[in-house]
Amino acid sequence: MSLEGQHGDPAESPPRETSWGVRRRSGYWWSYRKRSHLGRGSFVASSELIDGEDSTRPSSDATAWRDALPLQGPTKLRSRDFRWTEVVIVDTGGANLASLLYALGRFNCRAEVTADGAKIASAERVLLPGVGAAKHAMRRLHEARLIEVIQNLTQPVLGICLGMQLLFQRSAEGPTTCLNLLPYSVQTLTALPGLPVPHMGWNQLKPLRDDPLLEGIEDGDYAYFVHSYAAPVTEYTLASSEHGLGISAIVRTKNFWGTQFHPERSGLVGARVLQNFLSLET
Repeated sequence: MSLEGQHGDPAESPPRETSWGVRRRSGYWWSYRKRSHLGRGSFVASSELIDGEDSTRPSSDATAWRDALPLQGPTKLRSRDFRWTEVVIVDTGGANLASLLYALGRFNCRAEVTADGAKIASAERVLLPGVGAAKHAMRRLHEARLIEVIQNLTQPVLGICLGMQLLFQRSAEGPTTCLNLLPYSVQTLTALPGLPVPHMGWNQLKPLRDDPLLEGIEDGDYAYFVHSYAAPVTEYTLASSEHGLGISAIVRTKNFWGTQFHPERSGLVGARVLQNFLSLET
């Protein structure tokens, strides 16, 4: 049984929803409201600091939430102007997107979960999440006729956890033929004394190459992993991690990036990775 993306509970718990749909976490407020006319899974989020009032307009000070975040973890976000942006999240089936939507809610971001190929192809940016088995996720993409759609995308694309593994040629899980955007195979992790499989919990990152996605990420920063399969360290690896052997933690080929860890559950380090992705030129 695969545990790709079936994460446990990291130290920071999800924000609590009040009766007004406003969430508070560690001294700052943010809110969201679903809008049915945007399509299934759409929402508009504002990161504006507010006094308990619901709001879905773009924040007048889109960097205010970063100043309100508790200064914990190895990396502090640097303030920068952040424009209203849009992201399409590919519906790979079965993915628990709550944490990802919470994380995107920290930015001025409109996100839509969809399996509509036309919407994905025309999106400003695309997120490819995934949980469970590679075979199931690829079957879902095939049934939705999304294989060629994703392969032909030219805008920034970020695969997360299983979504990163799907960027590769093949996965040992199944085995399964994947999107073939990276010419290597994802292999089964081997359990070792003191290093169980799945690899679950916080682990350190080692940046290997400069890249816009790694801006502000330092050697030794921690990210949150949950996976039983991993990609080898290759010329496409931007950052690695260690679980017995070196594994790819962040990869890139052209306009496709991938993170084996969950940025949405990796505190300030993960928030910085998402911020960097949303800041990439389109």
